[in-house]
Amino acid sequence: MNKVIIYKEKIPKKDMFVEGGNKKAQVTIFVILAIVLVAAIVIFFAVSDYGRGLIDRVSGQEFDVEGSLIQCIDSSEIIDNGIKIVLSQGGSLDPKLYYLYNNTKLRYLCFTNDNYVTCINQEPLLIQHVESEINKAIKPGVESCIDNLNKQLENRGYKVQAGKLNISVDLIPDNILVKINYPISIERAEQSKSFDGFNIKKKSKAYHLISLSTSILNYEARYGDSETTTYMVLYPKTKVEKLKQGDGTKVYRVSNRDTKEVFSFATRSLVFPPGYQL
Repeated sequence: MNKVIIYKEKIPKKDMFVEGGNKKAQVTIFVILAIVLVAAIVIFFAVSDYGRGLIDRVSGQEFDVEGSLIQCIDSSEIIDNGIKIVLSQGGSLDPKLYYLYNNTKLRYLCFTNDNYVTCINQEPLLIQHVESEINKAIKPGVESCIDNLNKQLENRGYKVQAGKLNISVDLIPDNILVKINYPISIERAEQSKSFDGFNIKKKSKAYHLISLSTSILNYEARYGDSETTTYMVLYPKTKVEKLKQGDGTKVYRVSNRDTKEVFSFATRSLVFPPGYQL
């Protein structure tokens, strides 16, 4: 008689599945935590000033003082907005004699309150005036960048000795030159450096726009008007708009087609009273 052998498959207990699942879940959590921790450490050393300072101390790498200041000034919204406001208001931070156009105070750069006569140039040294106004507008932003520079140096373990801060601005072709007179000496371990100041160029077409506007003002003062199309033929990347207003005022907008910078101002010259031609 043949024997029938029945094999019984051993079924794992329910608790074994639960225990295995918990172990996998725990491993996954530990892996995630490790990744987060590593990412946090990398961000700390790569982004924070204190973290970068620790790396510099260990590696002995020197801190790029001028490069840090250039980066701050180039990216400062305070500085960018200050320059934009001055250029948009006829070169003045707070115009006194102005024409209100689209809620913006456009300074009269050539003005007469009388009829039949040409205007008087209100700012013969326009470029120098704009330099002075931009200087006032960007000063808080430059001071903030200097404070940030000093904090970065201290976080990197440098001893800092600095003198008095003075700022001036020069408009030059293709740039706004920010002259920062700031004597500073830094020292760490065997490393030491001294700086008398920094000359930082900020890309801008302001010099060209204001120079062209000076030519327009000369025509307004001599002839009572200007021909804007001539400028655009000579300088294709420049756009000159002349918008006549009801009271004899003209609003000029001189802009660069590439950078989108705009120098705006107002004039009032050789005005004829209503009904004169009648």
